[in-house]
Amino acid sequence: PNHLCIDETVRSDGRLDRAIAHTAASICAAMVDAEVIRMVRIKTGTVKRLQKDLNLYKKEFEEQQNKVDRMKEEGCDEHDIKQQVQVLNETVTMIPDCRQRLEAALIDLKSYLEAEACSEEGEEVESAKKVAADAELVFEE
Repeated sequence: PNHLCIDETVRSDGRLDRAIAHTAASICAAMVDAEVIRMVRIKTGTVKRLQKDLNLYKKEFEEQQNKVDRMKEEGCDEHDIKQQVQVLNETVTMIPDCRQRLEAALIDLKSYLEAEACSEEGEEVESAKKVAADAELVFEE
């Protein structure tokens, strides 16, 4: 983000007013800090949502697989089994896609934390680091 920061201002009589310049610089720094925190929240939320989505797809896969197996054991109509297998296959195709999106979001969050938020401290940054660490566990499975 581009922010206008004023280092020094010139008064009408030609003298520099450093107090105004300092205040302007402080306001500028606060705006940058607020933007960094806002972006950390957004990126953290994205990782959380994608991790939740991935877990839901995995759970749905198990449920659909059990349902197909149960239908086969019970000798259900072949057409009904095919329909259920199609639902299962749709779920299977979503897992790698969701995993890739999670990986990209995780890389984005970690890069942002290293580049922009390294000097920031506080709840949001600590929460983001914890979310990133938890999300990395998905890729160790």
